[in-house]
Amino acid sequence: MKLVNELCHRLGISHYDLSIFLDAPRTTITKAATAQRNLPTPYLLKLSELHNMVNSLPDPVGPSNNIDRNIFKYLKEENEHRLALFERELAALRLQYIQTATLLMLLEIMQQRQLSEKQQNWCELLKYKAQKKQENAGLHRQTELVALIQITEKTILIYRNLANTWSAVS
Repeated sequence: MKLVNELCHRLGISHYDLSIFLDAPRTTITKAATAQRNLPTPYLLKLSELHNMVNSLPDPVGPSNNIDRNIFKYLKEENEHRLALFERELAALRLQYIQTATLLMLLEIMQQRQLSEKQQNWCELLKYKAQKKQENAGLHRQTELVALIQITEKTILIYRNLANTWSAVS
């Protein structure tokens, strides 16, 4: 019987708890819930009375509903902020990688020319610095950031869905 399951679900009680309230055997309530048996009239009248009482109650709105919704909203916004930071860092790393690659190519060309000792030292120093920058902005870190961006985007989607679902439920 749909009414048995609906009441148990709405009140958060088991079939056993309902059977105690109705003063009925637990098996009678369980079989009625699974449509294996009809409830005898006295139990049906008590069940109907309970159903009417439950339906006359106002829907409880507790602070937990708003808190949970706000938590999901906060987590979604926090992850959107994190995503923006990751995307900016990735863009900066890609730019740095391209700049250092360009500088290294230029230094290779310059070293093939006739340069003074001072210019050669300067080129070596720049080459060393560019190689270090390129290592820091390397493909490994860029790959990490792309993975973090993808994870964060999925996390945002999850929190958005949880917030929407929670709003629909409450």
